[in-house]
Amino acid sequence: MDDSQPGRSSLSLKRLSAQANDRHKYNAKRAEILRTSGQVLHRHGVSNTTIGLIAKHAKVDRATMYYYFEDKYAIYRELILDGLTEYFDGIDTVAASTSPPERRLREAMSTVMQAFEKHYPQLYIFFQASGSVEVLGSELYKATVESGRRFEALLGRILHDGVDTGVFAADTPVKIVIKQVVGMLNWTSRWFQPEGELDGVGVANAMADTILNGISAECR
Repeated sequence: MDDSQPGRSSLSLKRLSAQANDRHKYNAKRAEILRTSGQVLHRHGVSNTTIGLIAKHAKVDRATMYYYFEDKYAIYRELILDGLTEYFDGIDTVAASTSPPERRLREAMSTVMQAFEKHYPQLYIFFQASGSVEVLGSELYKATVESGRRFEALLGRILHDGVDTGVFAADTPVKIVIKQVVGMLNWTSRWFQPEGELDGVGVANAMADTILNGISAECR
């Protein structure tokens, strides 16, 4: 199979040797392969991407790939880890905010889109793949599942606060609005481009305007 690892223990030793002998060169090449991997994974998806395919686009052979990464899942995890960490931190920041509900909703959506933009296409690869335990590893998988729950809980608190203070209309169920917001954000994986007409914050604001105009008590 394409992703079988020739002489894994030997390659592991070579990987360590390469790191020790020339750390700067090693890290630069590794970063270059990561960038190429992100493009390939975004285009083909995790299941259809192989080490051989990444190697072809990175213009290296498969053996060289194994100097730097154990397998394609190790590449995938590294690509998304920084982005997910920033995404989690952003959610926590909005959760601690004391801004009015309408501003917090906008901040929550902007936080997500800024993470998507800064870590493009890595985070989109994650959402498109619906990361599994096999792909992410048990600890990262648990963290990502919990982050989804935390984000929906955050939206729920914001929306309930808005209804309670009379800012948001009470006739649309909060659960439905949560699904609308999450769906809008996740669907940007199909079309958002960082160099497009609007940047991440611009897209978030446009979507927030749509949501807020729909649930504002003043518009009823």
